[in-house]
This record gives sequence, structure tokens and C-alpha cells, in this order.
Amino acid sequence: MSILAALAKLVLVLAAGSEVLALPTTRSQQLVTRTTNPTVSESNLAAISLDPNYQRDSCVSATSLINGRVLWVCRDTQVLVDESIDDEFNGQAGDFVSSSASWSDQLGTQPHLVPIPSNQGQQQATSGYPAQLTMYGGDTTSTSFLPYASDECDQNGNQAGTGGTCASDGTRYPLWIDSPPYVYQGSDGSATAYVYMMRTHIQGLTNLASTFPTSLYQINYDSSSSSNSLPSVELINEYWFPDGVFNYGDFGGITGTLDGKLYLYGQGLSKSNNGHQPVALARCSNPTDLSTYEYYYNDGTWSTTQAQVDDQSAWLDGEFGKGGTFFYSDYTNSYLWIGQPTGAIGATVMVSSASSPEGPWSTPTQIANLPSGDSYAYSVAAHPEMSSNSQQIYLTYTLQKFYDGNSNDIYYEQPLYMFTWD
Repeated sequence: MSILAALAKLVLVLAAGSEVLALPTTRSQQLVTRTTNPTVSESNLAAISLDPNYQRDSCVSATSLINGRVLWVCRDTQVLVDESIDDEFNGQAGDFVSSSASWSDQLGTQPHLVPIPSNQGQQQATSGYPAQLTMYGGDTTSTSFLPYASDECDQNGNQAGTGGTCASDGTRYPLWIDSPPYVYQGSDGSATAYVYMMRTHIQGLTNLASTFPTSLYQINYDSSSSSNSLPSVELINEYWFPDGVFNYGDFGGITGTLDGKLYLYGQGLSKSNNGHQPVALARCSNPTDLSTYEYYYNDGTWSTTQAQVDDQSAWLDGEFGKGGTFFYSDYTNSYLWIGQPTGAIGATVMVSSASSPEGPWSTPTQIANLPSGDSYAYSVAAHPEMSSNSQQIYLTYTLQKFYDGNSNDIYYEQPLYMFTWD
């Protein structure tokens, strides 16, 4: 069983300066409680999203196109030799990294879907799909795209930057991204994006604490770079939000249509809000300047005090599930969250809506139940940047397949669906 397959089993058993945030047009809107959610009139399998060189477990895309392309950041990635899934399970796999990145192209105002090349590898994964959204970029990786801090352990138990043993007990800092990179566009075609990521520490798949700090990363795109080059990335602060407060930005984020600020959602690990994990909200005008951050409390006030995860006065009025994406929909004239129910092991897709980032958020309702492969399906992510038609929303998720029918050997697929709102 490959490293990536083994981890899959574990996983599922259990703007600053001259830049401006990429945002929809500012508009006036009435802040009211929404009691109904949008419904989907049509859901179509569009393609498989795939970089032929990698087997990946879960991907998100940046909130806005960067130089007309989609930037993807993915979790655990198995590098393949000659694009071969067979080699992965025959002891000939390449490197394994906790994070990787890719581009994908647009064709006009839609993702650029192509016929699946007959001479391409990963035929087990691509079989049955009508087309392919090809991911590409950079040299075949041997290091994590999101960098480790000097005191973190990689997937092999090595201390980052030294090669020395960091842990002998199987613990790991997995660098699993949950929310999209938040994009600021530069006037010269450059772009900066920010990633907020919970600095989880695990053994197997068990969290070694009930709360974790949040790390802030900065992705830098140079418009003069070649089309095959990936952006550079740096760790701004390993402990941007300290242990014990909400992991603002790790659960999701949204651009306010009234003020242009970045609204950041954090989700507690404990299921204590009517059976759901509590969610809190922050906002800022400059991601790298903590003095611009404010934190929302459910009496309707904003404060400079970060909320502890057990502070119920900071919990939003909403019943969010796991993962997913926040965004504003021009078509529904509302803020939306698309994700999965708490505890779901299949590709059940839910939607919740609100008239403001603060909520109140409507009770989530089901809009789709997608194929789950041979085992589990998870990491539902919406990609509003992929279409200029706001009646459409593209969505990906991860499903597992058994290699040669063996449940111990798991490979991944990321289907791309297009939903049409009623």
C-alpha cells in the first residue's frame, strides 16, 4: 500500500500597498434573515481535474483568476513515475509531499476542458469521464509547496530544513489546506494570495490537542514569469492566530460587497453548537497587518479582541457542516456556503445562504448527492471564479477508488461538476 493510500485510510476511518482585493462590484443590499436556499435545476459531470504527474488528496482553488488562470493548491500528493498508478502500488512511486500546486487554463469564460489524451497515464482514474481539466505547472515536485516551519515535522517524521529526526512516534504536521488562497490583484498584473491554515499536529489521524494555532502564508505571482512557473510562497507567521482562539480564515473566507474587506471564518474542532462545530468571524483590510483585524460577536458588535473557541458570544447563527466554500453569488443576490454535512462520508452537497457575511445563515439544505467512488467522498469545494455566468457554479471533490479491487490500495479522483441554479 502506498504512503498516500495509507494516509487515505487513516483520514477516512476517523492587501497591502498598491494591491487591491479581487472582489465583486460593491452594491447596496438589505440585511435580512434568509429562510430559503437556492436550488439546483441541473448538475452535470463536466470533467476530471487532473495533473497527470500526481495523485492528490483534496484541492482548493484561489478566489480569483490570476492572469486569467486558476491556481490550485492541494493536500497530500504522491508523485508518479511516468504518470503510472500501477507503479505507485508496485513499489516504484516517486516522492510524497504534503502540499502541491498547479495551474489550469480558462477558455473564454469557462474552464478549458480537453479530450483525455489516449497516451496519457492514470487511465484507471480518467476512465468514464467525458473530458479533462488539465492541471500543470512547475517541475515535478519533491518538496511541499506550502513550506514547513523549522519546528514542524514532515510526513516522514523529518524536521523541516535539517533532515534530522523530529519524531519517532509517528506524529506529523500535515499542512492540509482547507480554504482557498485569498487573492489580491496588483496593478501590473502581479498578484498576492494569502493562505490561513490550522497548524494541526496529529498522530495517525488523531489530533494531539483540541485547539491549534493558525499559520499565515503569502503566495507571490510575478506576471513576468513563464506560463509554466508556479508562484513562490513564504510563511509569514507560523502563529498568526495563537493557540486557543478561532482559526480565522482556515474554514473559509468571503469578500464583503459593501466594504471590500476580507471576511474570515474559523471553525472550532468540538461539536458543541447544537451538534455542529461552532464558527466565528473576523474581517480585515490588510491580511498582514493585525491592527486592521476586527472580530465579530453575536450581539452585532465588532471588537479588537480575538475570540476563544469556547466563547459562545462569538459563535455565528448558523449550522455549518464540514469543509466547503464561502462566496457571494450575483445570481442569488446572497452570500453562500457550499459544503458537506457534519459527519458525512459521501458526496452529499449542502448549501446555506445569508444576506451578510455575519448572517444569520439559513439552515443548510441538500442540493446534490454525487457519486462516492469505492469508499468515501469528501473535500467538496466550489469554484465561482471559473465561470462569468453567475447562474453556474463549478464544484470539485475527492473520491476514492480501489486499485485492482484491493481496499488497501487507494487512488484518488477529483471530478469537476457544473451546477445550474434555478
